Amino acid sequence: MDPEGAQQELNQPLMVNWRLQQPQWPNIYRSGVITFRVIAIILLALAAGRMGTANQDVYFPNQEIHTFTCYDYPAFMYFMSANILACVFSLVLQFISLYQKDKTMWVQTLISSIDVVMVALLFSANGAALALYLLSSNGLSIESLSWTAMCDTLFIFCSQVLNAITVSLCGSVAYTIAIVFNHVNYGTLA
Repeated sequence: MDPEGAQQELNQPLMVNWRLQQPQWPNIYRSGVITFRVIAIILLALAAGRMGTANQDVYFPNQEIHTFTCYDYPAFMYFMSANILACVFSLVLQFISLYQKDKTMWVQTLISSIDVVMVALLFSANGAALALYLLSSNGLSIESLSWTAMCDTLFIFCSQVLNAITVSLCGSVAYTIAIVFNHVNYGTLA
């Protein structure tokens, strides 16, 4: 093969007529996308389920029993909604990317855009839930607001919430790694 032919082969565009050429890299990136997306789906579903079942009964003297649940706090509801939404979208996008016959550029761009929005939503929800958890465990020292630390009394509830946040953060990182592998697979981050 002559050097000019090799140079022309290297200068070939990645996209021809809005169709992606097969990636030059091995299929390890595609299997990495699938693996990390499945891990993210499982972890996000577990986090949403854990947060949804977090509760604790508290007995106050001369009062009724009060049950603390995640449904009492909007930040925890946002956390659950974001995890469920990201889990469902990731599952749908996984099936679309596996079973699409026509790998056009606009489909990959749509999948990547939805993935990035879901990761931003997940990290936002994790931040909101973690902020409320830290406020509940440490309290707020401003006297006019008088938010006392609740995790001394609600130890079981707070540990369940912290477990859900930790699992969701691991799922968010797995989702981010899947996005990076997807971009490397299709040559947009090479």
